[in-house]
Amino acid sequence: MRLIRFSRHKGLGRSETSSPHAPHSYRDPFCLEQKAGHLLAWYQAAREVVPLYLALHVAFFVGTCYSLLYTLADFSWRAASWAVLAHSWEHWDSLHYEHIAIQGYSQIEHSAFFPLYPLLIRLTRPIIPSPYLAGTVIAHLAWFVLLMVFYRLVQEDFVFASPPGLARRSVLYLSLFPTGFFFGAVYTESLFLCLALLSFYAMRKKHWWWAGLFGFAASLTRSAGILLLLPFCYEYLQHSRFRPRSLRLDGLSAGLFVLGPGLYAFYCYHKFGDWLAFSRVQARVWTRLPELPWFATLHAFQAIQTGPGLLSFQGLRNVLDLSCNLFVLGALLLGLVGPWRFSRRHTSYLLFGIALFLFIQLLPVVGDFPLQSFPRYLLMDFPAFIILANIGQCRAFHLHYLLISGCLLFLLLTQFVTGHWIT
Repeated sequence: MRLIRFSRHKGLGRSETSSPHAPHSYRDPFCLEQKAGHLLAWYQAAREVVPLYLALHVAFFVGTCYSLLYTLADFSWRAASWAVLAHSWEHWDSLHYEHIAIQGYSQIEHSAFFPLYPLLIRLTRPIIPSPYLAGTVIAHLAWFVLLMVFYRLVQEDFVFASPPGLARRSVLYLSLFPTGFFFGAVYTESLFLCLALLSFYAMRKKHWWWAGLFGFAASLTRSAGILLLLPFCYEYLQHSRFRPRSLRLDGLSAGLFVLGPGLYAFYCYHKFGDWLAFSRVQARVWTRLPELPWFATLHAFQAIQTGPGLLSFQGLRNVLDLSCNLFVLGALLLGLVGPWRFSRRHTSYLLFGIALFLFIQLLPVVGDFPLQSFPRYLLMDFPAFIILANIGQCRAFHLHYLLISGCLLFLLLTQFVTGHWIT
């Protein structure tokens, strides 16, 4: 009679048998139980985020409809068409991604936009002919997945140290950030953050090749994807106890994080004769020049002081950009020191959060709006929202965040859909 002994000390899903000829059809019940538990956890995560996901769509639809009041005169009998409403989210970068999806990189100016998102739009055109509609569908699908992965990541990774409701608040705070509506626009925010979170989740699970593949896709979506290499290297070296002899073949998956930008640089050289066309275009067209990390913040203060007044367009926009920037910076600093700091086992979160924040600061816009688009870029700094959610145990902070951020979110949404300069 064959004796089988299950050992939990060697990891779930493993078994020891007294016979070297154990049948291949045998399945470890502990392994099946573990897989069922994982599926149930993901199902519960989906159930948690679906109400928020639907509520955001309803709120954004209502906000988009009533934003038309800004374009209609009081007591006017004129009515906007449904086509105008449907395309009211089609502004700024959306037009560039749609152009690339249809005509490719026909102009060097378009090389500033990384290729994965327009490529996905192009691949879905046989099913969805409209590039605007295809881009919207991709963005909304990625939006749902990122909410679910973010919830699951926080719920699972902070299970022993998190206060009740940390995962739910993290997802809520991210969604209600003043620029959170960009997750539903034809922009790369939702796709990039979805891929970055999937890569990060795989790192924490020690699935190195999956982490590398998702990191490869993220780095083909935005240049910031290469920053995922920092937490990957830390997680991998920590797993091997920082011993060079413990490194294995799966460590080569780190190369996938740099392969994405490398392939795109090769394409730029083949197409435009310039390996760094995507970087040089940022300086020539969008006047983003490399500066020290504190330059943009100091210059924003100066722009407020030297402008026509605090309540001018220049003053208010710089105050908004500066407030979002300092708010996220403060959250990251509280993740380093103080009662809400990350534990040592969560060091990789801080590595990515701080690296991404510094990366954003390095390319300000020359002119009166140096922090232009920074609030949108900061959506990708998901560790900051975990820290804010931890502070959100305080009821006063929780209410202030929801009301102030929600108010600014509605304001920027209505400005965006009415064609104002919201980037």
